[in-house]
Amino acid sequence: MAKAKSKPVAKQQKKSAKRRVVGRPFLKGVSGNPKGRPRTGLAAAELVRKIGDEIDPKSGYTNLELVIRNLFWTATSEHVLDAASAVRAANVLLDRGWGKPPQPIEGEIETVTPEELAKRRRDRWLATQAQLAAAVTSAEGADGG
Repeated sequence: MAKAKSKPVAKQQKKSAKRRVVGRPFLKGVSGNPKGRPRTGLAAAELVRKIGDEIDPKSGYTNLELVIRNLFWTATSEHVLDAASAVRAANVLLDRGWGKPPQPIEGEIETVTPEELAKRRRDRWLATQAQLAAAVTSAEGADGG
């Protein structure tokens, strides 16, 4: 059953219907989808964790352990036809097991107090003003006047 709208809101909607902007089909502050997207069962991550924790009846290992063993076999076996897949498997194992290696950041970070920053800006401004004054003086001297 539709709710009855109060008169001020109805008037506002009627007024704004005439001047709607392209890309803004709804009133300001009103969502076009107030309940959001409906949930559709388990999220992919939850499903992967659930299946990964299940035990394989043949081997007695969890599915996650089997995946890791398969990756390890792919990374170390001589029977793998594609060397690139062995390198990818090794990278996955190393990244997940021991973490990605730290990336060095070049350069130093200098901490400056607000007072020092203000002094540097003032000095730069004064230097710029001196350069401008010198340029004006040399231009006047070149004009002969």
